[in-house]
Amino acid sequence: MLLTDRISSCKLFNMKIIKNTVDHELNTLEKSVFDNDTVFLDIETLGFSSRIYPIYLIGCMAKTDDLIETTLFFSERPDDEEAMLSAFLEYLTSYKTIITFNGDTFDLPYIAERCSRHHMYAHLELFRSMDLYKEVKKLKKVLSLPDLKLKTIERFLGIYREDKYSGGELIDVYKDYATCPSEEKEKLLLLHNEEDVINMLPVLNILAYKSLTSASLSDPSFEEEDPCHLLFSFQTDKTIPKEVRLKDENIYTIFSGYRLKGALTVYQGSLKYYYMDYKNYVYLIDEDIIVPKALSLSVPKESKRKAKKEECFSIKTGSFLPLPDIKKCPHPEIYEGAHSFRKDYCDKQFYILYEKNTVSENFLTLHIENLIISLTC
Repeated sequence: MLLTDRISSCKLFNMKIIKNTVDHELNTLEKSVFDNDTVFLDIETLGFSSRIYPIYLIGCMAKTDDLIETTLFFSERPDDEEAMLSAFLEYLTSYKTIITFNGDTFDLPYIAERCSRHHMYAHLELFRSMDLYKEVKKLKKVLSLPDLKLKTIERFLGIYREDKYSGGELIDVYKDYATCPSEEKEKLLLLHNEEDVINMLPVLNILAYKSLTSASLSDPSFEEEDPCHLLFSFQTDKTIPKEVRLKDENIYTIFSGYRLKGALTVYQGSLKYYYMDYKNYVYLIDEDIIVPKALSLSVPKESKRKAKKEECFSIKTGSFLPLPDIKKCPHPEIYEGAHSFRKDYCDKQFYILYEKNTVSENFLTLHIENLIISLTC
């Protein structure tokens, strides 16, 4: 958790507003997202149904120039939800953008429904919403995390959390607090919510992984480890907070800082090139061969038949590079005019001939970019 210092607290009815300063120096990515019109938001509720269960705590974090501050709206009793929501809505009018984690699905609709129950209108549709969960979901293939929960992402990024409870576990704590308040119970409740809000700030850095799909590669280095693997290394124009590894049967990559290194699979053996104009070929039954129609004019009809498309191929032996999904490639033009090969007709993996003496470093660089994009999209 980022360090905080309590600077003020006030009490309205049985509702508290607690303000804390946050000791954190914004990096370039965080500054690009977190401006003076932006507020981070997270809520704590007594259940999942907004029609039944009230909100008891709303945590916010905003900044004024270099001062970052959390504001926690805490309803000490469920009956004081209306006063808490009213104070929160007044606070929210100072901002234009709301950042949440799964807020588009949970927090924002929940607030709107609870406000409606008290005959208040939240006007949340007037705000620009940035849901970090949706952003992380787009990076599922890149991050390879066991799940996309906030605490899982925090652990991945090395973000420390003092709070040890889940929101569900704290429901009973709050119920006990509402009937028998204590500083210890209040601290547990506030700590969980405040860390949820504060930790969304460094979690913003997960957005850096979006750049992997647009990183430009330079300063290439290639080395043939063995006939089946081509080692490579590049400098990139993007950086990420923590190393990630992407792989499939065709490529293995390690992104770390501004460097990318890995290994490209090179297939050694014989592959088939299937003819696009298979209708121009016939199968000679006695000879068990495929020939162009023009060469079979003298062959009796009973000794030949139309060739099937899966029968019309030639075999090439050599070294081959695996092709990515062309529809996902940023540089599909590099494959124009090249024949594609397969092991069998039904095989979905295509290859192109790799003649290392004639393939340029630029082609290999763009080919690796294509493979990475295909892997991450």
